[in-house]
Amino acid sequence: KAAEDALEHAEEAAIEAQNALDAAAQAAAIATAAATAAALACGEDAVDAIRQAKAFVTDRLRASQWVDLGGAGPVAHWISG
Repeated sequence: KAAEDALEHAEEAAIEAQNALDAAAQAAAIATAAATAAALACGEDAVDAIRQAKAFVTDRLRASQWVDLGGAGPVAHWISG
């Protein structure tokens, strides 16, 4: 019984982790689309707009933190540095 409970707990944790990764990937995709649209609106050509958006999102993901978990988190739009 204890082994079954441990396995069930591990499976639930794995599902929660996958859901968090899926949500983070979706947030990064949305942020990239928004940053691309912003660069296009500022007059950049499509290739440069995509490059700038990718650089922006990559930088923000590196700088952002999940406050409650202490690890890399969602795109930090308002953090410098």
